Amino acid sequence: MARTILTEGQTLTVRALNDDIMIRLWDDEHIDGDRISVYRDNTLILDNYAVKRAQKQLLIPIVNDSTEIRIVATTVGRIPPNSAKFEILNSNINVPITIRLNKGKEARFIVVKD
Repeated sequence: MARTILTEGQTLTVRALNDDIMIRLWDDEHIDGDRISVYRDNTLILDNYAVKRAQKQLLIPIVNDSTEIRIVATTVGRIPPNSAKFEILNSNINVPITIRLNKGKEARFIVVKD
C-alpha cells in the first residue's frame, strides 16, 4: 500500500477488523527534535513525545464503532515541518502514513470498526 501523507487539518479513515489497533511511530528522516502528542477520542495517550529513529508502539483499543486518533505537532525541530511516520496495524491490514505539520497543527485518522 502506498504511504498516505497527512498535513494540517486532513483526516484519513481506516477500517479495523479487531477490537484494537497497533500504531507504530518513528522518524525515518532527520532526527531534529520533532515532538508530537497523540489523542484517542480527546484523551491524551502520548504527551509531547520526541520522535526518534526507534519505533514507538501504541496498542489502542477501539471501544466504539469509530475512534478518532489525533496527532498534534507540539514542536517543530531544526528542519520544518514536524514529520513522523506511522503504521496502523490491525489483523492483516497495514496502513503507512506520513504526517507533516507545523507547530500547534494537527491531523487525524478515524478508525471504523467493521
